[in-house]
Amino acid sequence: CFAQLVNDQNRILYCVVCFAVNLAQLQRFQDGREVEFALRYAADALEESCREGDILARAGDDTFAVARVSSGPEELARWLELAMARLDAFAEKHARDYPLRAWAGAYFLQEGDRTPGGALLNAQHAAVAALEQGKAYLIGDEEWLRGAARERQFMHQTGAALQKRQFILYLHPVVDLHTDRVIGGEALIRWQHPERGLLAPDQFIGLMEREGTIGELDYYVMEAVCVYLEELAAAGLGDMIVSCNLSRLTLADPAFCRRAAAILDGHRAVWPRLVLEITEGTLSHKAAQEDENIRWLLDRGLALALDDFGSGYTSFQDLHTYPISLLKLDKGLLDCAVDDAGRGIVEGLIQFGHQLGVTVLCEGAEREDQVQMLRRMGCDRIQGYFFFQPMPARDAAELVLQKQAT
Repeated sequence: CFAQLVNDQNRILYCVVCFAVNLAQLQRFQDGREVEFALRYAADALEESCREGDILARAGDDTFAVARVSSGPEELARWLELAMARLDAFAEKHARDYPLRAWAGAYFLQEGDRTPGGALLNAQHAAVAALEQGKAYLIGDEEWLRGAARERQFMHQTGAALQKRQFILYLHPVVDLHTDRVIGGEALIRWQHPERGLLAPDQFIGLMEREGTIGELDYYVMEAVCVYLEELAAAGLGDMIVSCNLSRLTLADPAFCRRAAAILDGHRAVWPRLVLEITEGTLSHKAAQEDENIRWLLDRGLALALDDFGSGYTSFQDLHTYPISLLKLDKGLLDCAVDDAGRGIVEGLIQFGHQLGVTVLCEGAEREDQVQMLRRMGCDRIQGYFFFQPMPARDAAELVLQKQAT
């Protein structure tokens, strides 16, 4: 349809709009019939929003696309408001107790856009940016397009960075509140970029999640942590515990067991001191594959932690489903513990974890009063800037050795 309707005379009048819906969440909590019903509603709502001459298509599992003539950003914004309102009306219109969430991105065609592929990709990038910025939609202007192009170039560099081992292992130490000893830490990663210097995770993790390449980094870190644990043992720190993160996308990888086995089976001696953190992060819609991979880890006796507990909707389901060893309370809970209600929530979650026989760690402690409060509440472990900031992994090992010497 695009090839039939769009030509050199009218090309710059067209825009492509990408609508993404919360399919992963729907599939996680609703049965197949409900998921199909919600998707059919989305398709019907968008069809009702289109006029004659618009092209409406299914562009992916959770994505619909519209190509339409628009007089400019203002007119397009008015149309998007109406389309999003139709989508938002799902729960009320059909008496459902769950929402149909959607976000959108739009891109105006340029003279060089001869096929819909590049235009759709730009619209999809704009939709992702809208989600990240908490907006219902985003219309990509020239400045945004230049930024998106830089981001894509940046993304292409990550593969070479993994091969050249430009990603450096850091450790955020964890303190046992019962003994005040550093008992280990959480493995973090920094990118020593040859041009931009040392990059923090927030400058590349989200991008790699969106592009589906986060798994390569997860496997890289898993292997680096195993090697680091062996180095700790050789240095006389064989009791140190180190955790590393596994994104949901990695846990949904059909090749996960094979790739994880290739790493873990070569480092069996470190298994008792290795903790794998299930992160909230970007959710995959492959719940059955996630479950299979997590149970593969558990069958081998590896310890699992729930990261960012209390920040999202997946944590309690995971806690019910799997034998978790460690709960990591999200920093946001501690930040809110400034009144009786906030303190009650934190203390209640600590007691809840203990009733389940689970070790509880609180993230984000930055002040002494927060540390003392967590002591009184019986929290087991703490991780925060009050004690230590993240540091290169080898520096962390030297720090622990120095403390033991004194």
